[in-house]
Amino acid sequence: MKSNAVGIYRVDQMELYEDLRAPYDPGADYPELSGRCRTSDRPNVAFEGVRELFRLLGFDAENYGTPEWNPLGWLIEPGMDVMLKPNLVVSEHPQGERVVRFTDTDGPVLRAVAEYALLALRDDGSFTLGDSPIKETEFATTARILGLDKVMEDLQGRTKTDVRFIDIRDFVSARAESAPVAGESQAGDPRGYVQYDLAERSVLEPVSHLASKFRSTAAYYENKMGETHAKGVHRYGVSGSLIKSDVFLNVPKLKTHCKAGVTAALKNLVGMCNEKRWLPHHRMGRPADGGDFYQDGAATSLRLIEGVKDTLQRNSAGRFIYPRIMQANRILRRVSGIDIRRVVRDSDPYQNGGWHGNDTVWRMVLDLNKVLLYGDAEGVIHESPVARKSFNIVDGLWASEGEGPLVPDPKVGGVLLAGHDSTLVDIVGATAMGFDYRKIKMLCEALTQSDLPLTRHSVEELELLSNVAEWSDLEGLGQNHLDFRPPTGWKGFIELDSPSGGGASESERATA
Repeated sequence: MKSNAVGIYRVDQMELYEDLRAPYDPGADYPELSGRCRTSDRPNVAFEGVRELFRLLGFDAENYGTPEWNPLGWLIEPGMDVMLKPNLVVSEHPQGERVVRFTDTDGPVLRAVAEYALLALRDDGSFTLGDSPIKETEFATTARILGLDKVMEDLQGRTKTDVRFIDIRDFVSARAESAPVAGESQAGDPRGYVQYDLAERSVLEPVSHLASKFRSTAAYYENKMGETHAKGVHRYGVSGSLIKSDVFLNVPKLKTHCKAGVTAALKNLVGMCNEKRWLPHHRMGRPADGGDFYQDGAATSLRLIEGVKDTLQRNSAGRFIYPRIMQANRILRRVSGIDIRRVVRDSDPYQNGGWHGNDTVWRMVLDLNKVLLYGDAEGVIHESPVARKSFNIVDGLWASEGEGPLVPDPKVGGVLLAGHDSTLVDIVGATAMGFDYRKIKMLCEALTQSDLPLTRHSVEELELLSNVAEWSDLEGLGQNHLDFRPPTGWKGFIELDSPSGGGASESERATA
């Protein structure tokens, strides 16, 4: 497959998707899978969609329609170590369990990709499916909702390949009323973790003089940033199962993201890290002072409240004080109907780092993509890409819009995307959503990295393949997009028809 090619396949009859039941067997006896797995008496539009996407991309074209067809054989060989990483970000949603399937990579897509990966392995090698969700996510609950428990049980029961399903995290916690109330270590990745230091080559280095302002959304009454990010030091801990694999299958969800604008292939690498407390997501304060947590014009009350909250969340005493404040707010809500958290949240759409002025999270995301491309299994960053193969398949069937990634609204996207180049895949994904990639820092800056480049291609070199005639190029895709609603803090700044991007202009002025 050409490295500059991206496929986008529109799945018809999405109304049938609701009828799929785990373990999501294919709805037809496909020649290449005959005798390998059961078939369902229900149409499986997800399985058919993945299969047709591979056909569209020309995988093993000469054998298509025969028992010899092996669409991932060009990528995966028998005996290899394969890692598939979905996006299993949450285990609950205010709109109910069903909506989790709109926020996390869904079971039907993962079943289809896993089936063809195992076909290519020919019962020889290892296959791991794993992720590192946010620290409060209940991994077993997520697996149940998505049907992954049944998918993995089915795969493990009928192949000689070593099939594993792992939670990459080595630290988890629980929360109540938005306050972390419990935290504990767990075994994590059975193959351990590998640490990297990008040092001066980090995309965070230009703002390293502001490192004292770096904050993580995963903090648990401490601030780990001082240990991992400073001038000339930018450390990351990565899953051993992923970084030691021969082939990495990146299978994210297509959705909006309040801090990055969008999330798909590039942003999904956040989940390859065990230590989320090392990952800068924003900088405390306003752009005029080098921060990007809220806008320059934020009300004094907002700045004061967020300052107190930040102090509590990064100090050990906060584990006793912060939950009690949240408990008092709950009592106030019951008595008076006033929810202080909601009042603060609704007071300004540009806050909590979840707005178009976020100048931190995109830098961290690009760092992680450099680690994947240039980092070896021993923690060394090389000058040229390492031998590890990787490929992206994006689940945009049941997608999500609005306040992603944690509480977005459901969006039936009905599309699947795939390609070698994560940057080009995400540019196509953003365009399909109705957003201008040139107005999203994470995407436009990914194109311009000269030190440890993230792509070998310009947008002009993109070769777009689709089963929709109007989607034969980026312009046609943009003119016939899927009309996703952006997060509130990005509205009017990234849409294809918005007058200006603005991305992180406030932060750019603060760090110039």
